[in-house]
Amino acid sequence: MNTPFQAQKGFTLIGLMIVIAILGIPVVVAVPTYQNHIGRAQASEALYLADDLKTEIGIFSAVNNRLPNAEDVGKQGTIGITAQRIGGTYIQNGGVINSLNDHMTKINAV
Repeated sequence: MNTPFQAQKGFTLIGLMIVIAILGIPVVVAVPTYQNHIGRAQASEALYLADDLKTEIGIFSAVNNRLPNAEDVGKQGTIGITAQRIGGTYIQNGGVINSLNDHMTKINAV
């Protein structure tokens, strides 16, 4: 006896491969663009933080007629006086930390 033909259920392997390829194309384009934006954001943040540090060092040098050194920073990482204009300390947490991408540069107080 012949049984009636039953329709297949589900996707074929080729159908799945086509769907994966179609979904993969935007991902291949989006990942490098996303990484580029992350790099730009990290560079902008580093410049922003360096600008604040430049202002704080400028205030210290205007008050003391010299640039701060390791003795001024001290063991706690602060430059002895508080900036009245900006309401904070000049350097905190044991020195200057500049972090960009996965590399970190830290200048510790002696």
